[in-house]
Amino acid sequence: MTKEQVKHDKKKWEARAMFFTKKYEPSFWFYEVIDMFRRLSLTSFLIVLAPGTTAQPLAGVVLCLFFLLLHTRFCPLHLTSIDVLTFVSQLCILIMLLYAVADSTGVIYDWEISQGGILAFLLVLNTLPVALGVGIILHAVGALLKIIKFIIHHNPRNRVVMHRQQGGRLKVW
Repeated sequence: MTKEQVKHDKKKWEARAMFFTKKYEPSFWFYEVIDMFRRLSLTSFLIVLAPGTTAQPLAGVVLCLFFLLLHTRFCPLHLTSIDVLTFVSQLCILIMLLYAVADSTGVIYDWEISQGGILAFLLVLNTLPVALGVGIILHAVGALLKIIKFIIHHNPRNRVVMHRQQGGRLKVW
């Protein structure tokens, strides 16, 4: 291969890799691999590890805590709101696994808590990341509407000309 072909192939692969790395800070381009390992270990590794015993959720707690602390220490994502959403999601998984440990050891039944209260708490816990995600989306839409309103209001001819660029994005003039 010539140097030009190598350069061309490198640019092509960099363009493909941007799909995986553009949501992270430039210094954390590799974090997608760590996140994939987290998902794989929490789904596949735990299934193999002593099914039906306390070791399974306990190993999940250790893994979750490790990855939660790793994410909290580095905050690798570009947007702070997505960092917060990821933190809340991982925290909810950790709390669910702590509940699984307490349930498998029978400790949960020694407490004087009604089953309805536990179920309500778990329901709220599972809907929290979804509600936070919807809130982030609504906030982004509101910010976009404010920008559009500002552009329309400050346009000397009181109109906005929009042109569709390559890739489907709108460019406002």
